[in-house]
Amino acid sequence: PFESRFPINVGITGYVATTGE
Repeated sequence: PFESRFPINVGITGYVATTGE
């Protein structure tokens, strides 16, 4: 899903960043 754009390594941080933007 959203984490497809960012590595799973980022985890919750990448998730919030994607949903935040």
